[in-house]
Amino acid sequence: MLSNPAFLHYQTALTHEQAGDYEGAAIEYEKALEVEPMHLASRKNLAYALYRMGSYDSAVAVSFSYLRHRQKDAEAYNNIGLAYLGQGDTAKAEASFRVALRNNAKLPQPYLNLGNIAMTRRENGAAVDNFRKAIAADSTFAGAYSGMAIILAGAKMLEQAETLLTTGLRHVPDHA
Repeated sequence: MLSNPAFLHYQTALTHEQAGDYEGAAIEYEKALEVEPMHLASRKNLAYALYRMGSYDSAVAVSFSYLRHRQKDAEAYNNIGLAYLGQGDTAKAEASFRVALRNNAKLPQPYLNLGNIAMTRRENGAAVDNFRKAIAADSTFAGAYSGMAIILAGAKMLEQAETLLTTGLRHVPDHA
């Protein structure tokens, strides 16, 4: 593996990504793809790095390029949804999150994203339903606890909100 340049670029990209350096990660993922165009993990992660950098159009294009090879990858559809949100296209984002869930109902992130969209529309019942589904998919998913806590705090149900936040923090102590 150490003699595989694509793998080395991929590993270097992961290090950049973990440090929050998405631009450095994108450069390394692109280098991996130059060496090995079918290095699909690099392609998928490049799309996410582009999303994090705010290059939404490129993130969508790279994601669809990846999906030609991995048509059922729920995380890729979730990433496309995030990029569509960045573009301001909520309808396409929701559709992408729903495709992600059809491909993997145990992936909590699309539920969280759908819950957040519902919250912005003040559809609190739909938001709570999605946050509950996220928790059912992964009981350690702190973002869903936070989302429900925000709704409960807004309804002046502070004790219940605090309980949810405490539960979320128990699972992920450094969650914002």
